[in-house]
Amino acid sequence: MDSILVPVLFHLRIATYTCAAGGTVLLYDIILTAEAETRLIWPSRFSLVKCLYLVNRYLPVPCLILGLYRASHLTRPVCIGTNPKRDLGTDLANIREALTTNLFVCKLVTLSQTIGQALSLVAATWLLVIRVIALYGGNKLVSIILYTVFITTHLVTIVVSGILLHQVWEDLGYLDVINICTSSTSPRLLGVVYITPIVCESVLVGMQIVHAYRHTRQLGTFGRPLTPLLRTLYADGFAYYIIVVALRLWSALLFTLADSSWWYMSTYIEFSLISTSVSRLVLHLRGVASASSENLQDEDGGEQGHNGVTVT
Repeated sequence: MDSILVPVLFHLRIATYTCAAGGTVLLYDIILTAEAETRLIWPSRFSLVKCLYLVNRYLPVPCLILGLYRASHLTRPVCIGTNPKRDLGTDLANIREALTTNLFVCKLVTLSQTIGQALSLVAATWLLVIRVIALYGGNKLVSIILYTVFITTHLVTIVVSGILLHQVWEDLGYLDVINICTSSTSPRLLGVVYITPIVCESVLVGMQIVHAYRHTRQLGTFGRPLTPLLRTLYADGFAYYIIVVALRLWSALLFTLADSSWWYMSTYIEFSLISTSVSRLVLHLRGVASASSENLQDEDGGEQGHNGVTVT
């Protein structure tokens, strides 16, 4: 028993640290960018981009807090008193009450986390779709292609997540030996949830590469350099793609190949870093546009700037 339990406890302890690290990175970045956010985001009129930014930026905070709660053995302990004067029936009633309460908390936390992470994922990728459409000046065909890919891949992700949540929900329980929520179901298909968004992001970066190639060739013909705005769009987009693919492939491999006790190690750090990266993309782009005296006028889906580029 100990030979099985000790490695599981060790992995769960590492998961607690990675969850805390993810939350620390997210909160620290919020503090670091508070001035830029106050200057570039909050004064603008309410728009789709602003709404998506706020969801991506702040929804992960309660999700990570719930994750830390679930992984940190903070649920109500279950034990029998050692006082011989205590009534055994009372102790058993207390145990039943504690188990029922902990099971309810397990299900509440699991459901809340799943919904929160799904909404954050949609918001983050939607912002990236808007950026690439902006790069093409709102081209109708490009918009149709990107939104089709976006909706299809995220529908697959949401459907698979719903199926897996239903499977886990049936077997979800509270393991009082180590005070954590657990399930006997091993949802190996959970790796699909991390793979399908990569398809969408690969299409997005592919569209950026095509635009960068064509535009730099056109500018080279006339001997003109890239504008700071376009250089930011290209560089940030490529850097984000490398980061997000590495994180999601790592998570997918863990969910597909590793023991279930390893799963929590990647999910929280991946969640927080992607949220932070997307928020930085938006703030950096707006900062460059502002510094370049771009005309920032909020519209539903972005703001129109020079060279037909829409600032998001």
